Amino acid sequence: MTDIPETLIELLLTPGGGRIAAGRTLAWLLEHFSARSVALWEIEASAPLLRLSSALDQEGITLTTSAWRESRLALKAGTVWTGESALVVPVAVGDALYLVALDGLEDAKAASADTIASYARVAARAFRHGGGRSTATRSVEDVKREELIALLNREEWNIAKVARLSSVTRRTLYKRLERYGIARQHVVRS
Repeated sequence: MTDIPETLIELLLTPGGGRIAAGRTLAWLLEHFSARSVALWEIEASAPLLRLSSALDQEGITLTTSAWRESRLALKAGTVWTGESALVVPVAVGDALYLVALDGLEDAKAASADTIASYARVAARAFRHGGGRSTATRSVEDVKREELIALLNREEWNIAKVARLSSVTRRTLYKRLERYGIARQHVVRS
């Protein structure tokens, strides 16, 4: 597992680091298997709940939900679901069941489900360690708002730089500040 970001322990120990490490682990899977998308799903109340993803589109979402509907019992038992160009790999971490779905693979049958499962466990553990379970009660808007506030504070409220890092115009950034109810504040220093 030497291809996981070299600072995995550091990432896990920083605030929100578990989510960052989990995201980077998913990004590694995406790149290593040349997939179109990858997603980490947690099974809650007998249904998959999206936790993290990279390049996920509607096709990837439909794929996972269809695989879940078709093979729920097999996935819960730990059996890998294989489609023409997709894999859904179940992994248990603690008392939770996670699914890692890779879509857009050239040859899903040739992909190593064992390798995917071991990286999926790393991603799921990192996600849980980073307080991932608490995100279920927060809306996407809340998460985006918190990420924007963190970026603004990190960049000392340099609007031009934050806009550039966010790949948006300053005008769009100001609209987001207004939409999320973020008032210009003093920089938070540690």
